[in-house]
Amino acid sequence: MNGLPKVLCLFVPVACYFALGVFGPWYEWMVFQSLVLTLCLGVRYAQEGWQGLRKDISFVLPFLFTLIIMGLILDAAQVAGRTDWTMDALRKAIIFPNSLWSVHGAVSALSLADLVQLPLPLPWRRSLIIAHAMFHRSRPILERLWWFTVHEPHLAEGNWLSRTSRRLAVLLVATLPAITAQTQSVLRLYDARRAFMEENS
Repeated sequence: MNGLPKVLCLFVPVACYFALGVFGPWYEWMVFQSLVLTLCLGVRYAQEGWQGLRKDISFVLPFLFTLIIMGLILDAAQVAGRTDWTMDALRKAIIFPNSLWSVHGAVSALSLADLVQLPLPLPWRRSLIIAHAMFHRSRPILERLWWFTVHEPHLAEGNWLSRTSRRLAVLLVATLPAITAQTQSVLRLYDARRAFMEENS
């Protein structure tokens, strides 16, 4: 199976999860979210093996810890009179990897041939191909930038919360220009190859 049928089989379940579990009525259903998390872990293990799964978990842990700590702080301060911030943070700590890994699993299963065969106008296919390429290139960029933040002495001072907050802030600031430059590079490469193929067709 390839082309449009494959794309539909991959992304219809993901779209249903977002419609029901992220923005819909099953957002607070922890049993459902836990089942989706188990499924995502299984799929990631099948795709990447134990080593890849461990890297996936290590990548999201700082974000999850930050969510939970923020929930505890908001609960302690009783912001907006609420006392369920921690529970909401725990829920988001499951939904975040569910959302990330479900999209990542679907995109990883796509090939360039699947996108080329889609019955879409050329500009749309170009955008999808560029997005597909950048999706695969963005994670190494994030991992490399995170490695630099972990090994930067100035970001190693203070307690865990202070260190993690500064590292995340630096990561966010550094990621945008890095991915923008990479996107421009991919666009130039794609357009050059497209022009070459048209000239020699």
